[in-house]
Amino acid sequence: MSYKFYHALSFEHSIDHRHQDWSPDNPYSYRCWYEEDIQGRQNLLIMVGDSWTWGDHLGKIDWNQASNDPVRQQVIAGRVLSNLLDADWVNLARPGCSNYWMLEKLQDIEPFIHQAKDKYKKIHIVVTLTEDLREAQYSRRINVDNPYQQMWMASSSIKEFLTQVESYLFLNLETYFKNLPFVTAKIGRAFTDVWPENSSPLLLTKTWCDVIQDHVNFVDYQRPVPFIAQMSIDPLKEKYIKNNIERKIEFLDIMERVGTRWKFLGESRYNLKGSTCHPNADGHRLWAEYIYSQIR
Repeated sequence: MSYKFYHALSFEHSIDHRHQDWSPDNPYSYRCWYEEDIQGRQNLLIMVGDSWTWGDHLGKIDWNQASNDPVRQQVIAGRVLSNLLDADWVNLARPGCSNYWMLEKLQDIEPFIHQAKDKYKKIHIVVTLTEDLREAQYSRRINVDNPYQQMWMASSSIKEFLTQVESYLFLNLETYFKNLPFVTAKIGRAFTDVWPENSSPLLLTKTWCDVIQDHVNFVDYQRPVPFIAQMSIDPLKEKYIKNNIERKIEFLDIMERVGTRWKFLGESRYNLKGSTCHPNADGHRLWAEYIYSQIR
């Protein structure tokens, strides 16, 4: 299989490396971090994100036995939004990825975005961010170790540190999109919140969870929640907090808000029931419709 938009990428290299025993004849046996639907429409939509954007756990199969369900591609937010925009569609998403994985993949496809400039009336790129600090666990092309350590040493609280981490991410994304002035770019968050002290001209006003909250009115919807999963909690504890007692007290306060977010996801009728509580098809539709209302 060859791709039309990202034509330098082979199908084999788009397979998530965590899936070793896969077959191209069995779409249930693998996950691709790159997917596209290029039909020659007048616009182009590029959706970027983690497992929420990818559509984790959608479908009606036993996820302990299979890695994918083709039904997923028909109901995820990118598909719904591309139909609303009458757009060709690229999905750059990987379950468990960091925000800097997203940025690196955007850097990789930048030449192909420039090549597509004259083919489309409008090019939209929507980045739905995951929780910060996942990148602190990995050594990638963009290395955040030194700047994060400097931020931590200069911060008087976890909140100040995390605010700087997010601001640094926004700066990196804004710098990237300055190279693509012909693109309409938007940044949102999935299950975490933007710190009130931070802003960006690229930011959507609401997060995916905010959009869901508008429809469920959960009584204990606390903000801001900076992370919810161990992929971010572990590096914060092990690389930064360590034996700092004062920071541990603040950390416990943050974790109380994290607990309320999990309760919200567990009770939401727009999220799948189970350990991960990813959005269901209706939850994907809500996010797509909200984004459409902001960029049409």
